[in-house]
Amino acid sequence: GDATFTTVEEGKLIMSTNAAFPPYEMTTDDGGFEGIDVEVAQAIAEKLGLELEVADMAFNAALTAVQTGQSDIAMAGITVT
Repeated sequence: GDATFTTVEEGKLIMSTNAAFPPYEMTTDDGGFEGIDVEVAQAIAEKLGLELEVADMAFNAALTAVQTGQSDIAMAGITVT
């Protein structure tokens, strides 16, 4: 069956990150974001029919943002440990 889900903001997939881990996430000259994790998140958002929004913050804050319901996913060079 189709799994239903909700996001923090309707129509958006909010990714919290610390954009300081090239080539996974980094800022562009025009203030945007790029990198492997950003491309993966973009693909996930497109698959779900959502617009990706990237929120750049300190690494620990990026993790906390998911736990406190301020972002949907965190991608920032995160490992199991």
